[in-house]
Amino acid sequence: MHLLVAHGMARTSLSLASLARHLRRNGHRVTVTGYVAALERFDAVCGRVRGQLERLAADAEPYALIGHSLGGLILRVALAAGPLSPEPRCLIMLGTPNQPPRLVQRFRHLWPYRIVTGQAGQLLSDPTFFAKLPPIRIPYTIITGTSGPRGRWSLFGEDASKCSWLDHL
Repeated sequence: MHLLVAHGMARTSLSLASLARHLRRNGHRVTVTGYVAALERFDAVCGRVRGQLERLAADAEPYALIGHSLGGLILRVALAAGPLSPEPRCLIMLGTPNQPPRLVQRFRHLWPYRIVTGQAGQLLSDPTFFAKLPPIRIPYTIITGTSGPRGRWSLFGEDASKCSWLDHL
């Protein structure tokens, strides 16, 4: 199967090199799509990814999508731009926020955050952006967790539930 993989914000395609290598070793063709959130507009990235989806659909090989964090939102928006034939087999979102992340609410006004995350970082702080996200019309899996640091090493203190998005889907 051909897999299109999209990395998260403030990351590069290299951040998923280990995952891509593992998937290739297990017999999959892998394409890692890249973008620079600090420099590119969100809709332009989604449009470019949409072109990749259309090329994958035109190929005879089955395909699926994997998105890490912002990459999952990019894939979700690109999927919704119109029907694909055939559709991807599934969408896997790894730590993709499907509601405004709490940390973004804290940092969105700080200039270092704004520089590093660009327009996409501001969209992540906008509840209307999330309210307008199209429903996912293919099989999907959201993988998230709450097993990160606790206490003084965590921005959430001892409350692990504040890290989870699953309770709000």
